[in-house]
Amino acid sequence: MFMKRENNYDLLRILSTFAVIMIHVSDSWFSSAVNQITEYNTNIKDIQASFFICFYNSISRFAVPCFIMLSGALIISNSKNAEYKKFYAKTFAKVGVPTVIFSLLYILYRLPFCFWGEEKEIISLLKDILKGSPMYHMWYLYMLIGIYALTPIVIRFKNSITEKTFYNLDSRS
Repeated sequence: MFMKRENNYDLLRILSTFAVIMIHVSDSWFSSAVNQITEYNTNIKDIQASFFICFYNSISRFAVPCFIMLSGALIISNSKNAEYKKFYAKTFAKVGVPTVIFSLLYILYRLPFCFWGEEKEIISLLKDILKGSPMYHMWYLYMLIGIYALTPIVIRFKNSITEKTFYNLDSRS
């Protein structure tokens, strides 16, 4: 049995993909743009360009929360994901294994810099390993694994409560 395709989700995914690209393209200029704005001795064209870059970067920040919500909506809507063993085995193979492999590769990549650099580098690497983020951009995968870890529990909770109970939970807050 196939699930019906949601065109609205596809549209949101396309818009979010473009927005993520906008974030990454503008991010390299973003920090220098903020510095330009805070300096008093820059000319007006630099300040205008800096404001444009900040605006461009800011309007695209909706993308990551949208991807998180899309992941949740698509995973929770499938009641097959409530089966713990199957869901965790499938998810670990698709997300967990690549995350572990790339984490190890990034640790191996950063390791030589610890010995050629200062003592702070090894401490920084150890802190990043303990935080579960051996490289700055891998935070999303670790966050996604956390969401996937809770998914079967959330699905079972969602399936066990009635619509009336759901709305009563909301009204008490």
